[in-house]
Amino acid sequence: MDKPADKPVDMPSDTPSDMPSDQGDQNSAPKIIKTDISKLKLDITSTNNTSKNDVLEALKKQEGLEKL
Repeated sequence: MDKPADKPVDMPSDTPSDMPSDQGDQNSAPKIIKTDISKLKLDITSTNNTSKNDVLEALKKQEGLEKL
């Protein structure tokens, strides 16, 4: 009798969950930090001339987002 396969045939066998944790930095993905920004109140009045840097500087002043 045939045994059912543990993984679908088209699934690669070297997925990140299968890799040993001692691979070091060579295979590590960048660390992603998720922060809920739904309750932020920015001290900025946006205009047509507001740049990305203006918004970024305002975000950096928020508590908990200093590391942006």
